[in-house]
Amino acid sequence: MMETKYRTQTQKNRIEFFKGLLSRSNSKTDLFANISPESGYYATLSKSTGISGIRFTYWKPVSEGNIELLIERKDPTENKEIYDYLLQNKDEIETIFGDTLEWHRSEGNKRTAIRKRFYGGDLSYPETWPDLQIKMVNGMVMFENVFRPYLLKIKRKFNL
Repeated sequence: MMETKYRTQTQKNRIEFFKGLLSRSNSKTDLFANISPESGYYATLSKSTGISGIRFTYWKPVSEGNIELLIERKDPTENKEIYDYLLQNKDEIETIFGDTLEWHRSEGNKRTAIRKRFYGGDLSYPETWPDLQIKMVNGMVMFENVFRPYLLKIKRKFNL
């Protein structure tokens, strides 16, 4: 088998980070079970929610980790309507999640996101990765549990 060539050490480290993350994730949920760490080459691993253009995402910049509900359908107006529907339920969503979330309604872009940021786990220091991976996986399990009922309502409300 031919080894993938990475352009930078950061990309190589990110793939290694995602290997550990997916191993931990797959022991708790099957949400990312069929995702390859290689697909995280450019910092994200995504899985469809079952609604086209709406994904659960692990995002790994260099010195932090994020989990997201990413809304990026073809129609920017529809994205904003879906986001606004979720925003109307922000207090309940954050109460169930157990923490505040970052809400990003991008006016000049079709992409909107709801995110939880976890600090630490710098890609240059592999010994810091396990703690961040555990936080991200536990967060994603809760994220999916919190958002799944709203996604079912969105599917009906917007006829998706």
